Amino acid sequence: MKLIQAFGKDLRARLGRIEGRTENMSAMMDRLGIDIERFSWRCQGRELHDAIRTCRSCSAYADCTRWLADAPERVKSGPAFCPNGRRFS
Repeated sequence: MKLIQAFGKDLRARLGRIEGRTENMSAMMDRLGIDIERFSWRCQGRELHDAIRTCRSCSAYADCTRWLADAPERVKSGPAFCPNGRRFS
């Protein structure tokens, strides 16, 4: 709590952005039929760690959110703009 008080709105905005990106990544993996638990074991967890870092720094958050809103429940591949596309295929 003290941390949020010290950094105020900036920290809340950052935490909100991380949460939104995490939700998008989870939804993307669901649409692609990826079992997140099994994926997390790839390369001793390194693959999931790298995917999360990539998603957190991605500049296509708004595009991703729109794509997820319009995409069917199951897809064979992610959108071309997704930097995790190869990792998830």
